[in-house]
Amino acid sequence: MTENVVEVRDLKINFTTYEGIMKVLDGVNLRIRKGEVLGLVGETGCGKTMTGRAIMRILPSNAIVVNGEINFEGKTELLKLKEDEMRNIRGKQISMIFQEPRRALHPTLNVGNQISEVYELHMKEEILKTALKEMDEYQGPFSNTIRGIYAGELEGKKPVLKKIFDRIPFLRGSLNEPKKGVLIDKSRKMLGMVQIPDPERVSEQYPHELSGGMMQRVLISIALACNPKLLIADEPTTSVDVTTQAKLLDLIMDLKKSYGGSILLITHNLAVVAETCDRVCVMYAGTIVEEAETGTLFNEPIHPYTKGLLAAIPIIGRKKELKSIPGFVPNFLNPPSGCRFHPRCNLAEEICSEKKPSLVEVEKGHFVACHKLLGGLDGDV
Repeated sequence: MTENVVEVRDLKINFTTYEGIMKVLDGVNLRIRKGEVLGLVGETGCGKTMTGRAIMRILPSNAIVVNGEINFEGKTELLKLKEDEMRNIRGKQISMIFQEPRRALHPTLNVGNQISEVYELHMKEEILKTALKEMDEYQGPFSNTIRGIYAGELEGKKPVLKKIFDRIPFLRGSLNEPKKGVLIDKSRKMLGMVQIPDPERVSEQYPHELSGGMMQRVLISIALACNPKLLIADEPTTSVDVTTQAKLLDLIMDLKKSYGGSILLITHNLAVVAETCDRVCVMYAGTIVEEAETGTLFNEPIHPYTKGLLAAIPIIGRKKELKSIPGFVPNFLNPPSGCRFHPRCNLAEEICSEKKPSLVEVEKGHFVACHKLLGGLDGDV
């Protein structure tokens, strides 16, 4: 078995639009090891979210996968799976926390039902076995009546006895489906796991009745319901205040330790990356330009773009003037040839506009895509 839970190799994705072909991902290479937190950072619009969606196979309808592979646990090529095969992996073995919880949650279903759907889709047999076992072992009040109902002997008595049966765990919510009560119990336990107070009450509420932080916790509970091997967290704290951000990140990290899975953390917040990630991939305009252990990347950045990002971070007590990266993120309809960063790089030479640099390992675990480095030259941006 490989030590990587997911490997993305030379992934190229285009979007067809009325204006032309957008070359959104241009040969992305990254690997996510088992049990680690990998940060994927870069400016807004550089392709981070699209990389996560490609792994989940939930790309927009106008997306075209031109080239590449996405290997899961070294044995499954996700891009070649049929949709029903992918559905067995999506949500169960690979899950995603989306950026905007108000758009990700269904507005007309209560929270408990939305969590229950995950269990019913991916753990249907296990849930039913649990429910039937509880029913067989039940020796409380009305046990003979319950068995009589399921034997079809007391069909007309159901409405009369419903309020009483709602108090019995495996029957709660439905006399027709013993698994319904188990689903409700599991969804409430999951809400408790993500530290939502009064999960019984919240499970009956709808998304519009919850705060941004509470909705994000609900999304986390849905994503972690089946104990996935990989959790893709796409800007999981952008819609909440700073205090709630810290609590959510601590919660995700604590749950990761409990479940033992891997996390791909997509963000533009380098401070969050420094606190939570084991390794970091820096993305620029649809391609990975640098990859390293977190400490190495922050202390010994090599790529001019990475240096520019770090130079733009304000640090308390540092009197050094903040620098900005000149220019703008390129238009994907007509991206620069060669290295996509070369129009904004003051170290660029002629080869930078002619040939795309490969991601090369310059020291153990530290990969960089830069012609200046390959030519033995370096400098400050």
